[in-house]
Amino acid sequence: MDTSHQKIAIWCGVFFVLCFGVGLTAVAPMVPPISPSSSAEQVSEFFIANDWRIKFGCWITMMGASFQIPLWIVLAYQMSRMEKGLPLLGFTQAASGSFNCAYFILGPVIWVTIAFRNELSPELALVFNDFGWILYLFITSPQIVQNLSIAAATLSNKTGKQVLPRWFGFLNIWVALGVMPAGFIQFFRTGPFAWDGIISFWLVIASFTVWITSVLIVLNKAVNEEMQNGGS
Repeated sequence: MDTSHQKIAIWCGVFFVLCFGVGLTAVAPMVPPISPSSSAEQVSEFFIANDWRIKFGCWITMMGASFQIPLWIVLAYQMSRMEKGLPLLGFTQAASGSFNCAYFILGPVIWVTIAFRNELSPELALVFNDFGWILYLFITSPQIVQNLSIAAATLSNKTGKQVLPRWFGFLNIWVALGVMPAGFIQFFRTGPFAWDGIISFWLVIASFTVWITSVLIVLNKAVNEEMQNGGS
């Protein structure tokens, strides 16, 4: 794969991270999230009061979401350099990451819908907001499969060419465990396992932040080494 194209793909990943952070935090006031124990009236008032911020911030997030796909393709390619034969783990990682991309789009779409129809009854606004957050956080399996695929390729490498460092493999196992608690938000409206809790939200956000930063750093180093070894 052309190393210049790989560099562009890595910058696409940087763009995705910036859109994700700026869109849902600095523009749309979605982080920290409104509590799942909030009343229907409180949820409705939140969306009415932040109408344009939510519409614009979710648009930024949605626009950046698909830019992560080139990043996962490059990661799959670099993983394939450590696999023999069909790069099954690399393909699995790319497919899982690309599938996970949908949730970075669909959550904001639901929140924009509430802001767009701010004449909705408070009860409907409450249900749609629940749907948005549960969709955004509850479906953890694509992320876990992606992390475990990376870990397996990195830690079971028998090609003698350690393209991705071993610590990165162990980090992916830790991240898979870190995002898993979000799969239990359906059982809690308050406390650390609620969707605004320290475990099911803040631990997940911290795990994802450390992980995506590490992905960008590790991939950039791998591409630089490939260039030094004669890549185009």
